[in-house]
This record gives sequence, structure tokens and C-alpha cells, in this order.
Amino acid sequence: MIQMLEEGLQAIRPALVGEDGFGMSEQEADEVLDTVRNSDMTIEEIDRYMEENYHYIGVDSYLEEYEYGRADLEETNAWIRQKLEEHPYSWYLARKFTDALSLFVGFGAAILLAFLFLRDTRRDTYELLHTKPVSAKNYVLGKAAGLLFLAVWIWKRRRVY
Repeated sequence: MIQMLEEGLQAIRPALVGEDGFGMSEQEADEVLDTVRNSDMTIEEIDRYMEENYHYIGVDSYLEEYEYGRADLEETNAWIRQKLEEHPYSWYLARKFTDALSLFVGFGAAILLAFLFLRDTRRDTYELLHTKPVSAKNYVLGKAAGLLFLAVWIWKRRRVY
């Protein structure tokens, strides 16, 4: 955390020193950053301090970027250890797999439904449909219901290894 705070403070340093920024000297900028380093302020308190004393708005965005964006080896391992204590690795893998599978099945169903419409128009069922009292809405819902029924039937018959 200290290293991430330091990187965030170094990111705001050019704005303090630069001519386009606050026009501070190198020494003044170092004093401001040392004040922030030596205090035990949170990111919100640092943002408020910089805004009230130097009219520098948005310091929190620099600091949060470094806080959320990086973790050292110990933090990463601790996070992984905590997650693996909650659930086994296979649980996380299964969730990722089902998330991806649900996207592919959804898109696949839409593509399959489009091909079913094309097949119906090629086989001259278009004229047959217009001679029956079936609305376009009911036709599409029937096709979708049939596809859903097929998907549920396949899902029920699957084997779990």
C-alpha cells in the first residue's frame, strides 16, 4: 500500500511543479508530498487536503488508480488463498465455464433461429403460413419455444462425469 501511495504521489508531482500546473518549485512540491506521506491520511482525506489547501481537484483519481491497479506478490497470494478457502478451484472454473457457455448458447440459439426462418422460406412454408390463422408473433414464439424445449431436453439428458 505504501509503495502504491508513493507511485500515486509521484504521478501528481509533475502537476505541482509544471508551468501548466501549480507552478511550485521542486522544493515546495517535495514539502507538500512529504506532508501527505508523513500524515496517516486516507485517499479521501488527501484529496480534501489538496483541494482545500492548494485548490488541486482530482488527486483521488491518481491515487485510486494506483491503489486498485496494482498488488504486490503477498497481497495477490493472500487474495487467492482467501478465495480458495471459500470455494475450491473447480467451483471458480465451473462458474467461468457456465458464464461463457451461456453466452455461446444464447448467441447460438439466435443464429439457429435465423437459419430456421431461412429454411422455412426456402421450403415454401411461407405460403402455407399465410393460409393459416397464425400471427407472426405466434410463429416466432413457437419457434423459440421449440428451441427452448430442445435445449431443456438435451440439458436433462446430459451425463455428469
